[in-house]
Amino acid sequence: MPTQLSRREAPLTSKVNITNFATFGATKCATNLCSDNAFDIDRYLAERGDTRITSWAAWVANAKFREDQSRAGAENWAHYADHLAEGKGERLARSYVARLALQRVMYENGIAAFVHAENTVPTPKIQGPNVGTASLDGITPFFQIPRTVVPAGVTDVIYEPQYALGADKTDYVSVLPPGTPKTLLRHPMPISMTFFAGQGDEPVLIQIGTAYEAATHHRFAPPDFGPVGGGS
Repeated sequence: MPTQLSRREAPLTSKVNITNFATFGATKCATNLCSDNAFDIDRYLAERGDTRITSWAAWVANAKFREDQSRAGAENWAHYADHLAEGKGERLARSYVARLALQRVMYENGIAAFVHAENTVPTPKIQGPNVGTASLDGITPFFQIPRTVVPAGVTDVIYEPQYALGADKTDYVSVLPPGTPKTLLRHPMPISMTFFAGQGDEPVLIQIGTAYEAATHHRFAPPDFGPVGGGS
């Protein structure tokens, strides 16, 4: 396989796509949040050049917290010592490779931007079951590319999922039983559309998002909130 990879002859799998490139076959990280916030914040603070707040630990030491729980969490993160855990470096490499692949596809095919639905199912109840992808907003942070999200209308249709005991009988999972009836929401829920492009393409996304909103007029205020600014 290494020889095939070096010659660009390795077989491709259809199981990998833009939505799961970050996790498919990935080395498990020590924490659920594989990205290293402390590393990013320390790098930002170093470039910022502040003489007092030079690191995450320094920020914690100078911050004023309203709750002890927040203070304790910040202090624990400042003392977290596993920033070099297995999987973190791999995630950075995956992000770099994914971005290069995306930019090559855009260049070779004359693509200015991509579009996808931000929400594929209505927002679930708090702590309630959910079947389907509630949001695809994890794609662009992983690729480290810009995106813009604009209103795309509303939906009042919902199929209520339920909790059921999983196959291994160790936990409850969300399921949508056959024959689940369609119900209507009393108050339609907004849905949105996402446009994303390569690094540095923010102007393109602003143009596309502005044109989409001007053509569709999906932005509106809930009845109890008054009109959207500008009377639109």
